[in-house]
Amino acid sequence: MRKLPAALIALTDVAKRLAAKYNGTVDAWEVWNEPNDTGFLPGADPGVYANILKAANAGFKAGSPTTPVVFGGGSYVDAAWVDRALAAGAAGNYDIMGIHPYQGVADEAPEAPDNGTIWRLNHLPALINTMAKYGEGAKQIWFTEFGWRAHVTLTSDGNWQRGVSPATQADYLARTITLVRTTYPTVTRLYWYKDRADSANPNEAQYGLIYPDGTPAPALKNLPAALGTTPTVTLPSAPGSVSVTRKSGYAIANWKAPAGSTVTSYRVELRQVNSTAVTVVTVPSGTLSAKLTTRRGVSYQVAVAAVNSAGTSPFTVSSSFTGR
Repeated sequence: MRKLPAALIALTDVAKRLAAKYNGTVDAWEVWNEPNDTGFLPGADPGVYANILKAANAGFKAGSPTTPVVFGGGSYVDAAWVDRALAAGAAGNYDIMGIHPYQGVADEAPEAPDNGTIWRLNHLPALINTMAKYGEGAKQIWFTEFGWRAHVTLTSDGNWQRGVSPATQADYLARTITLVRTTYPTVTRLYWYKDRADSANPNEAQYGLIYPDGTPAPALKNLPAALGTTPTVTLPSAPGSVSVTRKSGYAIANWKAPAGSTVTSYRVELRQVNSTAVTVVTVPSGTLSAKLTTRRGVSYQVAVAAVNSAGTSPFTVSSSFTGR
């Protein structure tokens, strides 16, 4: 058996001592910060991070078995990098997934739709599906860092440096709370970056909720109102008509999003006619199609339901078809 490097053994020991010393005082231990960014973990190697997480988790659990361990908050919603880390051994070695879902274009609204990249908060379904791939889709997700910078955008600013007005910053915070409550039930904590707007770095200043003179920013003033009302989430309507295109060895199912419904994902079932055999696929809310493996000469139907935190809609079922 390969011997662990001395540094990982030391990390386990330090984590154990810290957890034991602060048992009952520390709410959770987050292992690393933005390990997918070379500025924080040289090389940003998911395999290296997996080893770090495993070693730290072993120590924290030995010192305080009930204190949760948080997967180091990744820069943006980098589901592909998390997938590689989980495959390398991070799976099963954390309790809560940490993420830093800043918008890649930093003045975009929180509801900007998923465009298939890591640069949108609404790329979260890809992360949730990645976690589910390793049996961890029900684990909590924490935004251990997120926010918008309140400043005037200069023509020289890059996408990540763009700013918003203080009023818009307050509005975006409130809208993020609403978006999470209505769309992402496994996201249970939001940590705004940061408390005080006193950074000497102009690219980090003005994220804060408290100005250097101690007065609250509009985002902090409005926070009680944003937290005070819990929106009602209703069961989604059934998806629109389901059509199927047959190919050799597989079929492509397409459907229409239900009108006026909040949807977090779709449950797609490939049902074998005159049989109890069912293949289930979960599809992110922004995707309205699924590729399903079929067998030649076998008859099928595709059933699609919309899902949100209130539950699952009725299924919309396609016409029967025969696999090619």
